[in-house]
Amino acid sequence: MVVIPKFEIMKNIIILILLVYFKFTFGQPEAKLDNPNFSIDSYLIQFEDCDSVSFDNYFVDQKIIDSISENYSNWHERAEAIEKYQIEKDKVKVTIDDFTRHIILNNGTEITLTPNEMTDEGGFTYEKSFMDETFQLYRVQWGEGNDYLLLNTNTGEKIRTIGRVYFSPSYKHMISMNQDVDAGYSSNGFQLFQLNKNNEFKLLWQYDPLWAPEKIKWISDSELVVFGFINDEQNKWKYKEFYKMIIINAP
Repeated sequence: MVVIPKFEIMKNIIILILLVYFKFTFGQPEAKLDNPNFSIDSYLIQFEDCDSVSFDNYFVDQKIIDSISENYSNWHERAEAIEKYQIEKDKVKVTIDDFTRHIILNNGTEITLTPNEMTDEGGFTYEKSFMDETFQLYRVQWGEGNDYLLLNTNTGEKIRTIGRVYFSPSYKHMISMNQDVDAGYSSNGFQLFQLNKNNEFKLLWQYDPLWAPEKIKWISDSELVVFGFINDEQNKWKYKEFYKMIIINAP
C-alpha cells in the first residue's frame, strides 16, 4: 500500500481550491458595453454602437414641467406637483384623495390606486396618458426609489414597469427604461413588452446592462437609440458616455 504524505494531500487540496476559485472568479463573463445578443420567444435582440441622435422631450410642454420641478428637491413632492398640473391639462378622470387615486374607466367603473404599506409603497401620482388616453401612467413612490404603473382605462388592466414607458411608432411594442446604477434603490435597465390587438401586454425581456441608460428613442418599430453612461474605471466621479442601438428582430 502506497502511503501519501500529509504534505502532498494538503498541497493537492490547496490546488483544487485554487482551481475552483479561479473557475468561478475569472471564468464568469464580464459585464461589457458590447452586450451579448438575446434570443427570447423567437425574438432576437441586439446591441450595437451607433452615432448620437437628438432625443424628444418626454412631456409635450417640457419647459412648464421643468419650471414646476425646479421648486422641489423631494422627488415625491415634485411628482405630486406635476400630477396636479397634468390632471388639469389632460382633463383625465382622476380624483386625488390623500394617498388614494380614484380613476373612472371608460365604461364608467371606478377603480382606486392605494399604496400598499406591506410593499413599502408611498403613493401613486398621475404622470401622462398615451394612445388617446387608453393608457395612463402613474409614478409609484417607495420608501426609497420608485417604479411605475400603467393603467388600461378600457379594461382596468394594470402592469408594473421599472421606469417610464415608450411606445413604438405602430404601438406593437413598448419599452420601459430606468437608470439607477449608483444608489441601487430601483431596478436598472430595460423591459420590452409586446402589445397585442386587445391592448394586452406581454413581458418579453428584462435586462440590466450594468451601465446607466439615460435617454431612449424609437427610430423605427425595430430600432431604438439609447444614450448611456458608466463610471470611469480611473475615477468613479467621472463618466464614460456612449450611444447604443437596440435592434429588435421580431418573428
